[in-house]
Amino acid sequence: MKASVLPLQSEKAPIMVAKTSIATRLNDPSDYSSDAIAIGAFHAIQKDILTSNSAGNYGPRQATLTNAAPWILTVEASSIDRRFIGKVVLGNGETIEGNAINGFGMRAQKLPLICAEDASACEISQMVKICDVSCLNLNETLAEGKIIFCEELIIGIDSEISKAAGKIFADDVDFNFVYPFPASCLSVRNGERVKSYINNTKYNGPGVDILAARSPIAPPSDVRRDTRYAKYSIVSGTSMSCAHALPRWRLRLWFWPYRPYKGNESRFSL
Repeated sequence: MKASVLPLQSEKAPIMVAKTSIATRLNDPSDYSSDAIAIGAFHAIQKDILTSNSAGNYGPRQATLTNAAPWILTVEASSIDRRFIGKVVLGNGETIEGNAINGFGMRAQKLPLICAEDASACEISQMVKICDVSCLNLNETLAEGKIIFCEELIIGIDSEISKAAGKIFADDVDFNFVYPFPASCLSVRNGERVKSYINNTKYNGPGVDILAARSPIAPPSDVRRDTRYAKYSIVSGTSMSCAHALPRWRLRLWFWPYRPYKGNESRFSL
């Protein structure tokens, strides 16, 4: 960068200019004697040419400024009066707004939604959850045609999920990135809603305050000295809900009967 920045700033000296702008930045602050931008800007200010430079994109945190030379106009970034929104519509009809710049048409099609760890061969679960590039060894067969949910925004990963249909990130960033596939970045709070939806029990049924049959020789409460008896009582728990799910599995038994497996054993043909 030194070989390109310094000649560029020196070439502007003979030209009648009052200011110049450099959009690039250093990854980390460095000594002025080895900072090409600071050196070039110093020579420019000697000729009454003001240099403006980017403050860096590592904030908002302490000690994240990358261009701190006092003779440079260091500029931060602010938001504008518009948003680029990408909506995530879950299978239960819930719609969640996120940040997205997409040039892809999903055509309102329904696609499987899975967590990143469900399509990875990596054993470091926490790294997989955030889709860390060093641990994003996705199983192409499991990822193909699916939306992958990651618990953190990671920039620059595209080849690893080339066969996935898209990605959903969960990160509290207030800006967008352009991706080579359909993507949306949700807030961490909304990301938890997506995660809860993915991990939701597939089969459930009403199990709270249910009118249920009771043994005629057992009291309606769990208190030993309760001498009352009743044929019915109000009961809560999964013992109530499992009865509601039974008809679904009964249909599976009828339409997908047992099939032979390893000799005389049988299994569901699901």
